[in-house]
Amino acid sequence: MEQETLKRMEYDKICALLEQHTSFSLSRSYASALRPTRDGLLARQWLAQTDEAFRYLHQYGDLPYGGIVDITSSVRRAGRGGILDAEELLAVGRTLEGARKIKRAVLKATEKAPDAFPWMQRETKALAEFPGLEQAITAAIDQQGNIRDEASPELARLRRQIRQVENRMRERLESMIRDPDIVRMLQEPIITVRYDHWVLPVKAHYRQAL
Repeated sequence: MEQETLKRMEYDKICALLEQHTSFSLSRSYASALRPTRDGLLARQWLAQTDEAFRYLHQYGDLPYGGIVDITSSVRRAGRGGILDAEELLAVGRTLEGARKIKRAVLKATEKAPDAFPWMQRETKALAEFPGLEQAITAAIDQQGNIRDEASPELARLRRQIRQVENRMRERLESMIRDPDIVRMLQEPIITVRYDHWVLPVKAHYRQAL
C-alpha cells in the first residue's frame, strides 16, 4: 500500500495506539513497523492470530512479561566474544526467566484444550530455555545488579581481604580521634567520607602536622 494512502488513513496514529499497549522496546518497534498486506491468505492468518491472542487474554489474562527487555545488542556482542557488564547480564537473566514463564503459562493453558491456541502453542514451544545460564547469572548477580561475593572463590577472597583492610583502617582512625594530642587538631572528633575515602576533618593550620 502506497505511503500517501496510509497517510490519508492516518495509519501512523493506529500504529501509535498499538505501541501504547506493547510491553518493551522490541515489541514497540514491531508495532511501528507493521504494514498492511495485499496477500489475502496472509491477512487471514494475521486475523486468526489476533483472534487467538484475544481469546487467550480474555480467558487467562496477560502473559507474564515482567522482566523481559530487549537484549539484542547484548547477545550480539557476547556472540562476537564481547564482555557484558553486571547490569546487562542481569537483563539477560531476567529475560530468560520471563521467556520461560511465558512458555509455561501458554503450555499450561493448552494442556486441557490442545487445539484452543495452536499458533501461540507453536510459537512458545519454539522458545529455547537456558536453565544453566539463568541459574549461573542468578547465583553471581543480585537483583540490584551487584556482583555477589559467591560469584567466584577468588572474588570472595579479595573482598574478604578488602573488608579486613577497611576494618583495620577504621580502627586506626578511631584510635586517632581518641588521642588527645590529635583531637585538638581536629575540627570535630569524627570520621567523614570524601571522594570514597575516610578522612579526619583537620583544622586548616594543623594540616601539615598530621
